[in-house]
Parts: sequence; structure tokens; C-alpha cells
Amino acid sequence: SSNGSASAVASGLVPAALGTDPGGSVRIPSSWCGITGLKGSPGWVSTSGVAALSQSFDVVGPMARTASEVCQLYRAMLPAPRRTALDSALKKATQQPLPTLIFLDDASLGKLDAEMLAAYRASQARCELLGFPVMVRAIPCSFADMAENWAGISGVEGYLNNRKWVDDPTAPLDDAVRSNFLQGSKT
Repeated sequence: SSNGSASAVASGLVPAALGTDPGGSVRIPSSWCGITGLKGSPGWVSTSGVAALSQSFDVVGPMARTASEVCQLYRAMLPAPRRTALDSALKKATQQPLPTLIFLDDASLGKLDAEMLAAYRASQARCELLGFPVMVRAIPCSFADMAENWAGISGVEGYLNNRKWVDDPTAPLDDAVRSNFLQGSKT
């Protein structure tokens, strides 16, 4: 995960950092450390030179103290044509009405403790106070089902991308990591 990168930013050791995020490894440590992290769309930022886990989900993402700093870093990471496309889309978005924000209904959120649910609903109320149109919707499947689908896809791709080391018992690979990759070989 990118916990070290997020911790370094939060503690002031560095102004910004990069991480990889096939399944939350930029966003989750950023949220734990009280900073901002972004997972952009796959393919927008090159993953050349990054050890592949799951090409369907691998993304290099920026982390910084503020959304503005993340935006600056993300723009710098983009090749010129994508930077132009992003700038154009952002300019166009400022000329449009505020987007409708979708919040999940309680049943879709699954098991949350009361404090987490209260914080989620408080963020919804804050968005409404800021003038955003808000809708509450149900999702068609559970988070557990989505996680299972993600794990299946990333597990197979992870194994296929790394089988050279996974299948070689002499390769210097942590046993727990090897075991996780081998699960993907069984799917």
C-alpha cells in the first residue's frame, strides 16, 4: 500500500507523494492521514515502470495536503493531450450547473457503526448547504459482491502478471504474498 507516502505527506516530510492504487492504496491511506489522494482513470497516467498487479485497476495517483495541490500534481503527471482535455473539461464544468451528488441509502451502506453513518450523513447535509443538488439512491449489489468481483479480476491478473516469481519456489517472495497470488491461479 501507499501508507508510507501518505504518512510522509501528513507529517510534513514531503509536500506531496505518489502511490499506486489498484484497490484503494492511495485513497485509503490518504483518508487515514487526513490528506487528499486521487485515483484517476486507468490509462491517463502512465504505469510504465510500475510493477503490475492488475492492469484493469492499476493507477498511479498523487497525494498532498489539499485538493488544489493534488490537482497541480495530477496535471503535471499527465501527458500534454490529456492535460489539455482535463483543463477543457474543468473549464466547461465551471460553466455548468452544480452536479447532482448521489449519496447511498442506509441499506446500501451495509454495516456501519453509528459514528461513521453520522459522519456520512453530515457530509451529505454539508453538500446540500453548499447548494449541491443531492439524491439518495440504492446500489444494485452489496459492497461485499463488488469486493468479490474486484478480488477475482485483480487476483487472476495479479497471478498472470507475476507468475514467473510466484511459481518459482526459489524466488525471494514473501509466503503471504505468494499465497495471495496463488489464489488468483485457481480462479
